[in-house]
Amino acid sequence: MRNRKPEQQAELVDELASRRLEVARASDRHDRRAHLEVVEDPSSLVWEPPAQQEPGAPPTTSQVLNVQRQQSDQLPTEIEAALVSVLTRRLADGEGHHTGAIRREQAIAAIIMDLDPLAAYWLARRLDADRDSDPIVAAFRRLIPQRRERLRVVLDQRRRMFAALGGRASSSRV
Repeated sequence: MRNRKPEQQAELVDELASRRLEVARASDRHDRRAHLEVVEDPSSLVWEPPAQQEPGAPPTTSQVLNVQRQQSDQLPTEIEAALVSVLTRRLADGEGHHTGAIRREQAIAAIIMDLDPLAAYWLARRLDADRDSDPIVAAFRRLIPQRRERLRVVLDQRRRMFAALGGRASSSRV
């Protein structure tokens, strides 16, 4: 295409775009080279749906991973509700701002330390994403930066403690 005029290049590109190229392996065992077959009519291609799994058969690896991913990509609602309630609760009567903030920080740290490592990971991901629509992130922003940073350190320590044990946890608290 280097030696062609721009008009010829455009025509060639249009012609190639209009055709569908199909790469097929040669059926001969000794011929290891792939060859191209130009298919003029796209309707001549045969589409087959994916194979259906027999009832009662064990799930495939991808099915198991997808189910685990769907179940684990969120914090449990009770943990999310607990975090938001602690982060947004009012100060007690007669409690100073400094004392209330310390109490709030300790309560959040306790919740974080009770998280399983996967939930700690997803909480960290949500805090990293920093989306305005996320209630935990919005509530977390109410803390002063120093407290936020200390709580992020606690969150990271929780994940590191689990990794140091080689992924083994005998209870919910590692």
